[in-house]
Amino acid sequence: MPPSHHHRVMPTMAAEQLCRSLPALLTTSPASARLSPTNYQHILAYCNVRPDLAGWRSFLTLALALLGLLALVAGSVFFIASNWQAMPVFARFAMIELLILALATIVWQRWYDAVARSALLAVGLSFGGLFALYGQVYQTGADAWQLFFTWACVLLPLALIGRQNGLWLCAWAVASLAFQLYYASWAANVVAPPWWANGDSVLLGYLLVQSLCLIVREALAARARPSSWLARRWLSWMMAGYVLLILTLRLIEAIADWRFVASAALTAALWGLLLLGGYAYYRQRAADLCMLTLGVTSLMLVGCALIYRLVARAWEVGPLFAMCALMALWLLACGALLLRWRRALSQSALSGVTHHQWDELLAPLRQRQWLTTAQSEQLMRCNPSDRLPWYLHIALAISGWLAAMIILLLLALLLYVSGLLDSLDGGSLMLFSLLIAIPAAVLLRKPGIGTRQIGLAWAIAASCGLSVGIYMLDETRWLPADISRALWLLPVLGGMAWLMPDRSYRFMASAVSTLILLLPGAYLAEHHWSSSASAALMLAISATVTFGWLSVLHRQQRYPAVAGHGMIGALGYGIPAGLALSCLASVHADMFDVIFWRNASKANLPMMLGIGIAIGLIAATWRYAVKTAAPATPILLPAAVICGSIAVFAPGIGLGLALLLLARYQGRHVSLVAAAAFLLLYLIDWYYFLGISLLQKSLLLVVSGLVLLALLAVVRKTLPPTSGGCHAHE
Repeated sequence: MPPSHHHRVMPTMAAEQLCRSLPALLTTSPASARLSPTNYQHILAYCNVRPDLAGWRSFLTLALALLGLLALVAGSVFFIASNWQAMPVFARFAMIELLILALATIVWQRWYDAVARSALLAVGLSFGGLFALYGQVYQTGADAWQLFFTWACVLLPLALIGRQNGLWLCAWAVASLAFQLYYASWAANVVAPPWWANGDSVLLGYLLVQSLCLIVREALAARARPSSWLARRWLSWMMAGYVLLILTLRLIEAIADWRFVASAALTAALWGLLLLGGYAYYRQRAADLCMLTLGVTSLMLVGCALIYRLVARAWEVGPLFAMCALMALWLLACGALLLRWRRALSQSALSGVTHHQWDELLAPLRQRQWLTTAQSEQLMRCNPSDRLPWYLHIALAISGWLAAMIILLLLALLLYVSGLLDSLDGGSLMLFSLLIAIPAAVLLRKPGIGTRQIGLAWAIAASCGLSVGIYMLDETRWLPADISRALWLLPVLGGMAWLMPDRSYRFMASAVSTLILLLPGAYLAEHHWSSSASAALMLAISATVTFGWLSVLHRQQRYPAVAGHGMIGALGYGIPAGLALSCLASVHADMFDVIFWRNASKANLPMMLGIGIAIGLIAATWRYAVKTAAPATPILLPAAVICGSIAVFAPGIGLGLALLLLARYQGRHVSLVAAAAFLLLYLIDWYYFLGISLLQKSLLLVVSGLVLLALLAVVRKTLPPTSGGCHAHE
């Protein structure tokens, strides 16, 4: 009988973290205690980290249903917004109402099925189109916020019925947008309101309501089972981050004005209460490092703004030195506080996996003799907190970049005091930057995480100084057409990445190098070569980069013991990040043509980038299938062809879909969320700047939705619903 893991769309957090810890057993000593490669693959398959055909069926069913239904609903809404006069009013009403009825029928017949749950989300979004059509046709005179408020009132009971975080996210987002629209219209129309009803008081009341909603959700989550939808933390993180973001920005604005206002005092009071209450609950009672990270990040930004306002009131050397020193100490203290909490919290609080879940997962692995008792005990002692969580990486990266700018400002002040700033040239700046790189390389080789974070800030400062120094090497450095000089950054970043043994730095260096190789390389070739030669070069570069990235992933699979270490692990994430940035830049290729090469012919950046990504995807997947004879070949090869075909038309969409599939193949939740976020961002950007009418855009979305739903039918018909009791491995 197939294990329950194979019926999940994604592996559990316990399964994912277990399999991330397994490579340590492949190289352990003595050799008799090592995990065999065969058992390693069996465990990956059992935990659904490496999906079999049934696992792919579960994932593709949800992904295609969600994408197809959302595209269909979005196309219908934009079709209504296009206000096509040739279509009668009642026909438009019938179209959107029949869509809602069809989706409701799917929900009624297939309750709790993945398709039905996606359809329920689509039903809630379709009501927005219905209300928009009603306001468009009958011109009720209602404000925009009333439309969104009514829409939120419909989403709320659907969220209560559906019991899924996606619907609650939509209801919360629509309600928040309704208030923002109400706040904007109210502030513009109300003249001289009383103190208790002015704009700031209304906003603070809104934030107080948001905080109460978060408290209610946390109270319900504390009573829920670990497997319940309420126990998933991401929606609470989003709500807390949204409230803290608004409060932080308002507080920084109040600090910049530097005058006592009752609303500013109330904002500071609410902000302080949230931080103190959050510390008391998430540190002492229900440990949550992500919530603590959000609070410390807000505290870090507000503290820097306060230091700037108090110390650097006059642009003189002494106050600027004092500001830089205080900011550096403040950032260091905030980072040290986060790392201290990380060390103090238990393993289950950091990973979200309890000891019971670990035991429940390890017991069947021992029964199947894939793990020994000694190996299980070693895995239990292997704390996944040794790897920083993604949110802590982001917070420390923000503080690292701020610290790097402070280091560069201190360098500029030292040069100014010594009288060298006026005569500074590119070579001198590069020399000073190399001197900064020496302590960076030393600190990054130290064992402590805090020490390495300080070294990361020095490494970022050195890289920025070297980059500016390259642009200062001659007098044409400020010309817009000098983007080709960015190509000289490639050997600099490559050498720095080799010298700096830090995965975060190497990730950033590989992402920026990929972007530089694709974007300035394309415009340099367009400027010096013919259109056909430059297009061929761009195609070859993008195809080689894509093929090389997938080859790195293949190497990670073949040698899992070193997959997460050194340059290989950084390239596996940095190259797709650079490709994603290049795809976003390709949407605005016309703008780059105007800015950088005013006299050049139009660079075919989007098309050549898309074709190159397609060639790289298909070639690398074919090579992988031929060399490994993987059981997932019936999925991977058609998927590569489909993603490549889409990439020719829209590079970011094809790349985003490929990233989604790779995230599922690797069983990484964070990679899946990052791929989905990039796909959504690219879709919005690409769709907005697509040079066709709104009616044509809506029809494109509808056709895309129908194609995705047709693929869903093919997947459900051809792939088996169960694994048949065998644990396929690759």
